[in-house]
Amino acid sequence: MTVAARLLALLTALCTVGPAAPAAPPPNPLQVALVCENSSIQPGKPFLAGLLLQHPRSYHSYWRFPGIVGVPTRLKWDLPQGWKAGPIQWPTPERVFMFKIKAQGFHGQTLLPVEITPPASLQPGSPIRLAATASWMCCGRDCNPGFEKLELQIQTSATAPEPNPEHSRAFAMAKASLPETLSGWKVESRKSGNSVLIEVRPTDGEARKQFARMESAQFFTEDGLTDPNRAETVRRTAEGLLLELAISEFAPQPLPKELRGVLVTPSGWLPGHPGRGLLVRVHLD
Repeated sequence: MTVAARLLALLTALCTVGPAAPAAPPPNPLQVALVCENSSIQPGKPFLAGLLLQHPRSYHSYWRFPGIVGVPTRLKWDLPQGWKAGPIQWPTPERVFMFKIKAQGFHGQTLLPVEITPPASLQPGSPIRLAATASWMCCGRDCNPGFEKLELQIQTSATAPEPNPEHSRAFAMAKASLPETLSGWKVESRKSGNSVLIEVRPTDGEARKQFARMESAQFFTEDGLTDPNRAETVRRTAEGLLLELAISEFAPQPLPKELRGVLVTPSGWLPGHPGRGLLVRVHLD
């Protein structure tokens, strides 16, 4: 066969080969599941279900307000007639990084609880299907948006439910991580130029004991008034902690009259108390 004939045969083969099948998208790194706190439910009695998130090492998803990057995780419920679902009960957030940008989210295993109320007319003894669509953004070395339709089968009973042994620890940890309002601490805030100043002071003996061993705190904004990506300063005073945070260029306009967010300290706010998140709802002077 001549060189020309071989070239012609090669060109014919290339032109007759069909296009390659598109590569399948890589699996989303975040594992999600719809889970229930109890092994059964009672008619008319609220219970906790939730979205269980399993983040691979070095990956994270986002809190109710992520910051200047990211998308919060969401749940859209598809419940039977007469059922009600409350909002996500957000655990205390962590500082996460999308590349070098600081944001607000979660690592590791995280459970986002939701209170579900079945109708009082529910008949015991029948299994119930609960469904929801979860959507999220999971970031690490890359960012992966995702959504998935999830289902949960649960039995109804006339007797008090037993805890679900498979997920009881995850729900206990989620409850312990919910931000709280604590009477032993007073929080005040005010604007100063382009900053927000937050002063948090102990007001009783137990809180003062904890303050003596407290080294730092971080503020997580719920509405974007402050910028999580900007440096914040924390200073100990004779009476408490003073935090200074930059007002975000994307802050709501006009600026809100109330500071909303969570103050987090690694050592916790009270001796022997597991909660690291102090819920902040204070007037902004």
